[in-house]
Amino acid sequence: MDIKTALIAAVMRHPYWMMVINLLLAAVVTAGMAQLRVDSSIDIFFNPNDPNLLAEQELIETYGREDNILFILDAGESPVFTRAHLSTIEDLTARAWRMPNAKRVNSITNYLHAAVDGDDITVSNLLEGVNDLSDADLARAHDIAYSREELQGRLLARNGQVAAINVSLNLPPDGKAAAIAESVAYARQMVADTEQANPALKLHLAGWAMTEQTLAEVTARDSTTLMPVLLLIIVVVCAFLLRSPLASLCVVLIIFLSILVGMGFAGWAGIGLNSVTASAPTVIMTLAIADCIHVLTVFLGRLRQNPDKHAALTHAMDETFYGVVLTSATTFAGFLSMNFSDSPAFGGLGNIAAIGVMGALWLALTVLPGLIMLLPFRATRGSATVMSMDGLADFAIRNRRGLFWGSLLLSVLLISGISRIELNDD
Repeated sequence: MDIKTALIAAVMRHPYWMMVINLLLAAVVTAGMAQLRVDSSIDIFFNPNDPNLLAEQELIETYGREDNILFILDAGESPVFTRAHLSTIEDLTARAWRMPNAKRVNSITNYLHAAVDGDDITVSNLLEGVNDLSDADLARAHDIAYSREELQGRLLARNGQVAAINVSLNLPPDGKAAAIAESVAYARQMVADTEQANPALKLHLAGWAMTEQTLAEVTARDSTTLMPVLLLIIVVVCAFLLRSPLASLCVVLIIFLSILVGMGFAGWAGIGLNSVTASAPTVIMTLAIADCIHVLTVFLGRLRQNPDKHAALTHAMDETFYGVVLTSATTFAGFLSMNFSDSPAFGGLGNIAAIGVMGALWLALTVLPGLIMLLPFRATRGSATVMSMDGLADFAIRNRRGLFWGSLLLSVLLISGISRIELNDD
């Protein structure tokens, strides 16, 4: 007795026990999700031995890390160097000092300007108490600001319509993600309050802290919104194509369990969630659907010929075994090859997807049969699906020469577009 026959016989002899035991094993793997962490640092995209990353780390060790939040104030077509806008910048600068984890705030209002009066040198903020300054003082500050190269193109645009406030952050080594989230939330509230009080002024946020926080939020948002929508679409499409709500339910359950297995493995393996690895559930879902559809389509078709559910399921597993195993095995190997990427984030995606794909195969061969035997599937009239391929097959056979040469020509035209692909890792 070969492995295929032995496995099918074991599953069909004790389908419920096989389902329960493998659900418990899946639960053990899924428990690793408690160890999952969101890792939005830019460093995760680089190999630990990358010379550029090592050079940056050496700079950080020597001079400290420059995590920042940059406020960009856009005055539109009007100049930013007006009393109203400068007063807003001064207020924002003062408020930015109270931002959680703020280390230093730089703007055109607190730019340190040195003035010489005889033998005395006075160093003070370029603009202080803007509302109390005279027009002559503002004009003098304007001339000074536009004569300083360290301000031009940095905190003040050369066209005079945009200014910036840079907040340098001192983030703790432990709990960095939470500290960034706290600082960003404070900055966003500052923007909301300022835009409400100054409709003519548009504020934007940038900087390393904003980049890392945005990556973390996008990852979390995709996980909580994209996957439920995809699962809903799958339920509707499978129910329509298979003409069986129960079959659709089985597909969704196996998909859900496969994703949990893949993400549980990520937790146990210490692979962080980021904008790359967050796409792993979608990849896993693709193969889980394929495995289930193969088995269920043959099962439903056989059940319509023979109402014996046990015999129909045995036939379906025997018919599809090699197909789903080979598909999953080759996909598993393909995703593991992503470990050759220079970017660890893509290697992590490959590992999660590879384990998730094999988890989908494992669940489709052990848990799905138990679900099928447990649920009240009934034989119905008609074909296994609402889509009949007979008409398409007849059309393809009648027009085989035209379709062959036409498809070949179209393929060549599409393949020629490969030369236009540009590599972009930005």
